[in-house]
This record gives sequence, C-alpha cells and structure tokens, in this order.
Amino acid sequence: MVIGLTRWIGNVLIRFPYIMITPIAAGLGISIPTATVILGIRELGGMASPVAGGLADRGHERSLMIGLWLTVGLSSLAIVFGPPLWMFAVLLFLGGTAKFGYDTTQSAWIGHRVPFHRRGATFGLIETGWAFAFLIGGPVCAWLTVGFGWRAPFGAVGVAALLGAAWVWMMTDRDQPDASAPAFSLRTLLGWRPPTGAKGLYGFAFAQPFCQMFIFAIAGDWFVTELGMSLSGVGWNTMLIGLSELAGTLSTVWTADRFGKRRGAIAGLLVVVPAAVALGYVGNAAPVGIALLCVIAVGLEFSFVSALPLFSEVDPDARAAALGSMIAIATFARAGSAALAGWVFVHAGIGVIGLVAAALALAGVAALAQAREPMPTAAVTRRS
Repeated sequence: MVIGLTRWIGNVLIRFPYIMITPIAAGLGISIPTATVILGIRELGGMASPVAGGLADRGHERSLMIGLWLTVGLSSLAIVFGPPLWMFAVLLFLGGTAKFGYDTTQSAWIGHRVPFHRRGATFGLIETGWAFAFLIGGPVCAWLTVGFGWRAPFGAVGVAALLGAAWVWMMTDRDQPDASAPAFSLRTLLGWRPPTGAKGLYGFAFAQPFCQMFIFAIAGDWFVTELGMSLSGVGWNTMLIGLSELAGTLSTVWTADRFGKRRGAIAGLLVVVPAAVALGYVGNAAPVGIALLCVIAVGLEFSFVSALPLFSEVDPDARAAALGSMIAIATFARAGSAALAGWVFVHAGIGVIGLVAAALALAGVAALAQAREPMPTAAVTRRS
C-alpha cells in the first residue's frame, strides 16, 4: 500500500499543473507557451533517473526512496511561499528530478522482489496511481485552486509527500547492500546499453510519452479556451479521464501476464490513432472532446503499463539501470513534447496536435515491432 500511495502523490504533483495551467500561468504573469516550457524543463529532471538507478542496484533502494521523497515534499512546500519565477522553475525541476528518481528506485524494488510472470499485474496495480492522479487529484486540486489560489495544491502535495517519506521509513525493509554488484560510477552508468532485441523498447519509451504529453499538456487550456469550461468543470471532467486511465491500467492486471506484454502495448497504441485524428473535428462540442480524450487515455495507459514489466527484465543484473534509462528517455520526450505542445496549440490548434499524436503512436507501434518479449529468468534477481 505504501508503494501505491506514494506513487499516487508524486503523480498528482506531475499532473495537476497541466490541469490547472491556465490559473498558474495567470498567477505567474506568463503565457501558456511559456508555462508549458517551464513544465517541460521540470520533466528534464527525469534525465537524472539513471543515477538513482545505479545507486539502487547496489542495494540502497530504501534510503534513496526516503531521501528523494523528502526532496519532493520540501521543494513543493517552498512554492507556497511565493518565490520569484526563476526559483519557481528551479523548485519544479528539483521536485521532478526527485519524483522520477523515486519511480526508478521503486520499480527496481518491485523487480527485485516479484517474479516476472506476476510483474504485469503488480505494475498494473501500482500504475493506477496515474489514473487516480486525475480521478481524485484533479478535482481536489481544482477545489484548492478555486478556494485558496494556484499555489495551494503545491502545499497539499508537499505535506502529503513528507508524510509519505515517513511511511516509507516505517514500512519498508532495511537496505541490503550488494557487495557483488559492480561499483557505481558515472562511466559505468553512461556506458550501459540495452542488449540486442531490447532497443525497440527504448524507441517506444520515447514515442509513447511524447504522444501522451503532446495531447495532455494542453488539454487543460483547451478545456477552458475552446470548450468553454470553468475551472470546476475542468476538475470534474478530469475525473472522467482518470476513470478511463484506471480502466486501461486495471485491464493490464488481467491481460498483460496472460496475453503478452508487448502485444498489449501495441494494441493500446493502435486504439489511440483514430481518436487522436478525430480531435480535429470536435469544434466546441465538449462532450465529444472529453469522450475522445477518455479513449486516448485508455489506450495510452494500457500501452505503457503493459510495456513496463518488459523494461524491468531487460537486464536482470541491472534492473534499476535499465528502468532509469527508460525513465530518462521518457522524461526527455515529455519535456520536449510539453515545450512544443503549447506553441503548436496556440499557433495551429487541436487538429494538428491530434495528427502529430497519431503519428507518434504509430511510431511507437513500429518500435515495438522491432522488440522482443524477454524470457523470464529463473531467479528474480542475482540476490535470490
């Protein structure tokens, strides 16, 4: 439970600024494209995930999770005190770096303890935190923003993160440093390469997050400026997207281990393509727009969660390095996508957003077609 709840807190931190991007931009006195660039810079924090992964592979998962979660909490709380714009960007970046490093370490922790044939269901349950970030976090953050201002959700997330760090400290086992693991060094870390047959997975790790962020980075502003929603309406409609993501995530719990993880990832992306193309024909019909975003959310979430166990088995002796490399690539993609999406939306509209997203989904399918599904190892980890 501690793993799932802390993951949910971090996902709320990542997602709610996109949902509330209109009041955040207004509060900071900046444009929507500038706001998406700042959020894109935050995503670059995931580039440091392999560093957390390299340390985690030495058996220091618990210490890392606690330290990184304290960083998430303190950086979020600092935003409440009204720092200048440059410091706001720095604090976002710091929180994003810690959050993505935590995800890497936490996923390695799971990979070291759960056999591959049950890992699809395990990751599926953990990844429901993304859906609940929309389903619960979206309305709560909208209510806090309306009632107390755009900084209030950062304060709530900061307090929750500090409590989460204490919970991780109390509920997880002590670290078991692995003397047999290779010594950690940046040279070794940067020299890690995916084995033959896994490179297509990392192409997917770029295309799928780029596709997802290209749509959802501007969805909040699309709701307000073109579909005519109030901030409260944005919060409630975000719940529908959250329910859709939850459906996509929970579906993997029953399908990923039975029907194939790579096959499920491909199927999810194929669902996205027609729905993304159709965004250009919505006009101001809010129910149609929300319905299409729900379909896209189901497909993207089903695809990513189906594929996640594949990354945990790319290199059983360096799970965190493999997962950290995936998160670094994915967050680089998210950063570029978020920065670009705001400009494209303002200058070209939702139709072009949808066409580019569809092309990215097809690129992800092509990348997965070049990958293979790894055979589960006899042992969960070299520590077994």
